[in-house]
Amino acid sequence: MNRATPPKKSSTTERDRQSFTDIFAELNAAWMDDSEAFTAYCNRLHEAIYNVGEKVLNHFNADTATSRDASEQLLDGVRKLAWTSHKYHQVISDGMIQYVNNAPRLDETSRKQALFWIRQLIAMSSPANCFWINPRAMQNLIESDGQSLLRGLLNWMSDLQNSGGLVALSEDKTFELGRDVATASGRVVFRNAIVEVMQYAPQTQQVRQRPIVLIQPWINKYYIFDLSTRNSFVGFLVRQGYTVFITSWKNPGPEMRHIAMDDYVLKGARMAVAVAADICRVPQVHAAGYCIGGTTLAALAGWMAGQESVPAIKDITLLASLLDFSEPGDLAALVNPDSAWAIRQMASSQGILHTYQVASAFRMLNPGDLIWRYVINNYFYGEPPPRSDMLFWNSDGTRLPERMCNDYIQSFYIDNRLVTPNALSVGGDGIDLQRVKQPLYVVGAAKDHICPWQATFQSCRLTRGKVRYVLADEGHITGIVNPPSPWSKKHYLAGAATRRRDAEKWRAKQTPSKGSWWPDWLEWLKPRSGPKIEPPSMGNKNYPAKEPAPGTYVFEK
Repeated sequence: MNRATPPKKSSTTERDRQSFTDIFAELNAAWMDDSEAFTAYCNRLHEAIYNVGEKVLNHFNADTATSRDASEQLLDGVRKLAWTSHKYHQVISDGMIQYVNNAPRLDETSRKQALFWIRQLIAMSSPANCFWINPRAMQNLIESDGQSLLRGLLNWMSDLQNSGGLVALSEDKTFELGRDVATASGRVVFRNAIVEVMQYAPQTQQVRQRPIVLIQPWINKYYIFDLSTRNSFVGFLVRQGYTVFITSWKNPGPEMRHIAMDDYVLKGARMAVAVAADICRVPQVHAAGYCIGGTTLAALAGWMAGQESVPAIKDITLLASLLDFSEPGDLAALVNPDSAWAIRQMASSQGILHTYQVASAFRMLNPGDLIWRYVINNYFYGEPPPRSDMLFWNSDGTRLPERMCNDYIQSFYIDNRLVTPNALSVGGDGIDLQRVKQPLYVVGAAKDHICPWQATFQSCRLTRGKVRYVLADEGHITGIVNPPSPWSKKHYLAGAATRRRDAEKWRAKQTPSKGSWWPDWLEWLKPRSGPKIEPPSMGNKNYPAKEPAPGTYVFEK
């Protein structure tokens, strides 16, 4: 993916993305420039700590309970120390957050980046992360005669050996591909050096004429949309009478270091669309992309809009995907000119970014839930990770090729070129999203740390097609993998958002709907899905059916 013409003004400058040390130097300087405000802050923090001290003293003075034996006395002391530590940790954490939020005349970009690092420190310093003052860890230690600590040590050693030191989120042996997850019936109908395209078998006597093509991210594996049967998005779609195709990307090694974003767009996403259209004998398909798959789909749509032929995509669905990277959320703290240089050096020496290197960055976006919870469970308690199809998928990571990684970070995260007409090129042709006229269905997730919903909302103004925007509950994964259920307590907002810019104003005018957004999407697709027909063959002369799903690339480690 090349730069075509430089944008008139980069919406993400080096000033916007500073290094860790620059951010905190600016934060401290902001306070030093206003000594009166700093003195007031210190007085408030001192008062808050003093009040906690009084509460702790009163609590212990009122506690007259006596323990029965030595182990109970020890555990009672641990509980008291843990309770006290949590009280002080809470007030100091609040003070650290206030130090950032109340810093005078600090620009908002620096404030957000400083908050990211402060939250890392708060999560890391939680008293629960200290073995000797974690009551349950100590109780397990006593009751198991030390076996819990031995099991925790073995869990830690296994992680060092198998996952680059990252704490395991799921047991590898809990799920088996093709048996417990990725079970939808289908066949590989196309394969090249970077992608397999799978077609799923029909589950109804008739299907809609126009198929759905799912462009998956290549950070982790494709089967996030085909988890266990009750959570399978693919299974839901085929049961509703759609023919579904999906991309399954090759897990690259150093020999693929030259693979660029262009290749994922033209040799990957474009081929998936072409294969589906040929097998189903239709000129256009429904196309949906998730996360970076949605960004890739938008780039493909922009490229098609600049060609002389009619685009092979009837409508576009973006699921938790960014097109405008000017406000990428917490990832902005990890993606800046300094870190981009470091990542380039790392990828250059390796030819790839390793799985654990990619996973580390994403886990930092939610350290309490994706790091420290499992440190406590696996190492302190000596327990196995919980059984979860989503966590199994989350742990089944992939590598990233050097050139693609450099393209993506520089052209999208730092330069934000996709939103500027002809600032980015695919296959030598400039991309202008304003030429894209297809209807657009955009889904954001309210608690998404990777693609903040307000940033996904900006996609509504970037094309010329009519837009329906959906705001789902939950986060980047659970907001999208959201199967209908009569017991669901989830809600979503949905409404027209063509050319809209202000996400909060849009949200204020919407009425919540209960349940999953999946049926709403099918209603949106239906007018353009064509009549019900006999299911197409599995593959055809041009693209003959090969191995059964889940294919071969998904097994590559």
